[in-house]
Amino acid sequence: MTSVIGGGLESYMNRRAREQAKNRTAEAEEQAKQILEQAKADAERTRETMRQRTEQRIEARRQSALSQARRKAREILMHRREQVMEQVWQQARERLRQLDDAERLAAIRRLLQDAAEQLGGGALRIQVNEQDAKLLGDDTLAEMVQALKEYGVEKLSLAEAPAHIIGGVIVWRERDNELVDNSFDQRLALSRTALHDPVYRLLTGEAEE
Repeated sequence: MTSVIGGGLESYMNRRAREQAKNRTAEAEEQAKQILEQAKADAERTRETMRQRTEQRIEARRQSALSQARRKAREILMHRREQVMEQVWQQARERLRQLDDAERLAAIRRLLQDAAEQLGGGALRIQVNEQDAKLLGDDTLAEMVQALKEYGVEKLSLAEAPAHIIGGVIVWRERDNELVDNSFDQRLALSRTALHDPVYRLLTGEAEE
């Protein structure tokens, strides 16, 4: 009787042990499967994140390179336009230098009249460059005074020292030394300032508003 009970108990214990071992093995396998799947998912997320970051870095570098290229192109273009503008003004200066005596004297007359209007007449002293001083003899100065009487000019005298200018005339009113600089140099500088933007727009092809 004892041996039967003992044998049955042993069989029962063995069966329970096998069942528990099987269950634990299944649980371990399931847990291992979940861990493996989680690891795969984590690896995929990591790979995707790295891919996105790599693409972002590549795109950032591409955008940076494009930005630098555009900036460099603008700098080159602006420098070239400034060079062209400088050539325009240099050509204008050279054209003024090449005026013949008749053209130079006519320009002096016009610029002197403008200065006389601004100064309101009176006794005026004028200064020109060395080349133009030879054109302003006493007879020419007397003729100019007659032509400028309507602007209140009483007398014209030529300064002894020539001016270091391309051409044109610098005029003082003797009673107070008020000055009008109507030299080619000054008029060209004023024109350059006033015309810089319009000329720049012509070079860039931009329409004026």
